[in-house]
Amino acid sequence: MRESDAPLLAAAFSDMNKMREQYERYWQENVEGKRVTLVALLSGSVVGYTNVIWEPDYEPFRKQRISEINDMNTVTSLRKNGIGTRMIAAAEDIVRRSGRRAIGIGIGITPDYAIAQRLYPKLGYVPDGTGVHDDAWGGCSYSTKTLTEEDAEPTARLSYDIRSMEESRLMLPIAKQRVPMHTAEALLDFHERAHRNLTALLAHCRELSGDEMNRALTGFGYPTVRLQLHHGIGGEKYWVGVLQGRIDADDDSPDYPTVESLEAYRKQVFTATEAYLRSSSVEELNTPRPMMTWGNKERVLSPAHVFMRTLTHLYHHQGQIVAMCRLLGKPCTGVDYPIT
Repeated sequence: MRESDAPLLAAAFSDMNKMREQYERYWQENVEGKRVTLVALLSGSVVGYTNVIWEPDYEPFRKQRISEINDMNTVTSLRKNGIGTRMIAAAEDIVRRSGRRAIGIGIGITPDYAIAQRLYPKLGYVPDGTGVHDDAWGGCSYSTKTLTEEDAEPTARLSYDIRSMEESRLMLPIAKQRVPMHTAEALLDFHERAHRNLTALLAHCRELSGDEMNRALTGFGYPTVRLQLHHGIGGEKYWVGVLQGRIDADDDSPDYPTVESLEAYRKQVFTATEAYLRSSSVEELNTPRPMMTWGNKERVLSPAHVFMRTLTHLYHHQGQIVAMCRLLGKPCTGVDYPIT
């Protein structure tokens, strides 16, 4: 771990209510020699972490000089890709190289810890026979593993040095991850097809009068056809702005009073999105990274997933517009996703 990792870890695990202060404490305890915090990186982005505690709170471990793996987490979108297994192997190697020959772990007993309950026995961890212990998370049981040289992870695959806290980082090659790879070409195709639909829907809305475009209908979050169209287009502008490090708020609907002005808005947003996709590499599109979103909330997101969200969001509102047109007596057809 490096001192600068604290805010990156807090951002990566904000969905788990992890706070920066926790990781700042971890760093201080690294400095004091109480723990080693191992940070897993994928193409430079934080994707997981765990700790080796030298003097655990659990008394049987402490008395037997058993180091403890503690607080291991992988970002939600990349679970079941082997990151946890590699972090455990790295933690075991850290303990092995310290001269100790046993390592332990406390495993939650509730369904929230089902993945860990299945994983650790496969990796050779055996219950210590003390049963279930009460804790703040619904109880846990403890398991241990004897470390041998034969089961050591090849050091060439691990990029860390126990002698330097700042190099306690595990570099994960992106080729090892079973993560769907979205290319710019594929996303550009999705984007063009979605806007083909939107263009057709805008053309249909030309049949609506000004009163019909602005008539409030009950049961819809955005109560008029015009507001629905503006929000659908503005949603894409907002998220592509997030990908590029800015917040473009959806608060300028009065600037687009007509179908013609909305079509011009669509073209503007379409062009900006196309430019972003064409300038992005496969690695950039598929690597989760911290992004600042609405309300100054930092989240770790995959750009490709963010982009796909803009398309599902667009179709969500197009469906509402189709329903509104039906209520206005101007039913619309032919705006399903084009497959040819």
